[in-house]
Amino acid sequence: MKKQLFFIATAALVLASCSQDETIEVNMSDAISFRTFVNAQTRAADITTANIEQFNVTAMNGNNAYFDNVTFTKDGTTFNSATPYYWPANALNFYAYSPISSNQVTRTDYKTFGVTPATTPDDQVDLVYANTNDKTKATSGGTGVVLNFRHTGSKIVFQVKNTAANMKFEVTGWRVGYLDNAGTFTYADTNTDGQNSAQLAYSDWSDNTTYSADNTYTNTLSAAVSVAASASTAALLDGEMILVPQKPTKAKAYAAADAGSKVNGSYVALEIKIMNNDTAGTLIQDKTWAIWPVDFTWEPGKKYTYTIDLAGGGYFETNVADSDAELDPILEDAIIKFVSVTVDEWQDGGTTDVTMPSN
Repeated sequence: MKKQLFFIATAALVLASCSQDETIEVNMSDAISFRTFVNAQTRAADITTANIEQFNVTAMNGNNAYFDNVTFTKDGTTFNSATPYYWPANALNFYAYSPISSNQVTRTDYKTFGVTPATTPDDQVDLVYANTNDKTKATSGGTGVVLNFRHTGSKIVFQVKNTAANMKFEVTGWRVGYLDNAGTFTYADTNTDGQNSAQLAYSDWSDNTTYSADNTYTNTLSAAVSVAASASTAALLDGEMILVPQKPTKAKAYAAADAGSKVNGSYVALEIKIMNNDTAGTLIQDKTWAIWPVDFTWEPGKKYTYTIDLAGGGYFETNVADSDAELDPILEDAIIKFVSVTVDEWQDGGTTDVTMPSN
């Protein structure tokens, strides 16, 4: 029977809306054109008004497409289509997305996209979507129409701390596991006007509930991170992921009692080396993947920060040689303990008769 660790490690979930919903202003004349006007600071792969170069737009005239999936490219401070499109007499509804070309995004129509994030975090794309309705030259030509783009995916980041005074760690990578690696985003006609006022709905996503132990996303750190003993202030690890919104349930056991069997639910993981907090850094556990079971609840346009306290050491990612499927704590066999304690029985030193001495 496996035992509880002395230290219990927890993964604290912190969520926040994305630092900046991206906003595009439409500068209207007779020809429809676009320009950006809001700055944002995010990672290089994120789409911002500072780095967006192209987006595709569909303009709906009632139930008919006035134009469909037309690319607008940055030209100085404006975005123009190769062939100009001019305002009709009646109102238009605009639907836009970016990036316009990626093997991770498959467009079915102007509201529907299949998304399969790249396994390498640096290659993952940030699909953003915008919609604004009932726009005409008469009502919008002077001030410009605003397209407020919202992020369709979920952003994941990691940080670590260590409340143990007797151990220190080295971290070389992080991972999220037991996921659905693909989904379908279908826009549900909730206008995206209003910067930072709302997020896209989780219900816009489908085909994102087939979870598998084979679906993991791993980020290898650019350099190993040393975490000292009693390091109670969390340190952010490099790398970010943009993944399909989903809600898998945390791992409770391995799928089978067999050695090498994978876990049966979702988790966060770190590639760590564990050492004693002594001058030599005496090795306790050489580099291995350690997991912490976590329920993921990822919604569109939100950033999730997972803070892991390394003190508990986590569990092995796959079952070690054992007779059951319970999760195996990494530090269980490393703790110095005394299982059998005996005390010698008194040995017979012999019997001596003691008598009163005679005169």
